Amino acid sequence: MVQSWINKCALTNCGWHAGSIKLPTRVRDLGAPDGSTEPKLIVTKDIEVLSPYPNRYIALSYCWGPQTLKPFATTTYANIKDRKLGIPLEQLPQTFQDAITITRGFGIRYLWIDTLCILQGHDSEAKADWSRESMKMADV
Repeated sequence: MVQSWINKCALTNCGWHAGSIKLPTRVRDLGAPDGSTEPKLIVTKDIEVLSPYPNRYIALSYCWGPQTLKPFATTTYANIKDRKLGIPLEQLPQTFQDAITITRGFGIRYLWIDTLCILQGHDSEAKADWSRESMKMADV
């Protein structure tokens, strides 16, 4: 049902037509739809997109819940280079894995998840990034 809504939206230019949506600063590039490549973090200003719908992405918005229950993946200033290389799917919480599976299933290449796409932490880089990126969250 959701796929039919996406298809109808794309055909009627409801806002998903090429160039209509500005990608957030960082997104997860999910790579091949068959899952043969690991998702990786990309800085959108550094990519060239050749897709007919280059700016399509899905955003995962969720309640983090108590961090004491189970640690979850975040992007920090210290690990951002590693995040750009990839994160094995099995290292991500089930919610993230499900979002990746669903996004790939819709044929959409990019996924925005706040804990992975906005720097987390208490250092000056993370605070500056959070200040800048949190102002854009309504658009995401």
